[in-house]
Amino acid sequence: MNNSTKPTIGITTFNQNEDGQYHIKNTFVEAIRRCDGLPILLPPGQPQESAAILEVVDGLIFSGGGDLDPATYNDSNHRAIKGVDRTRFGF
Repeated sequence: MNNSTKPTIGITTFNQNEDGQYHIKNTFVEAIRRCDGLPILLPPGQPQESAAILEVVDGLIFSGGGDLDPATYNDSNHRAIKGVDRTRFGF
């Protein structure tokens, strides 16, 4: 946890787009600021970074995205599953 009076809230971003930019909708950042929080964007990284991030944030927002890989919960793929991002999920 941080020592600030404002809660620090991490927001997951999507992987880099074609321009090399990480992105999320601004509504997440605005909502945290309206609640007097401090938003921090968290681009997908190495799973081992997760523990260090949890040391500095007071909360997390998982900003949405595609479906989870069914292999994660020992199920098989289905035609309705889309947008699986293994890097983002692993982080």
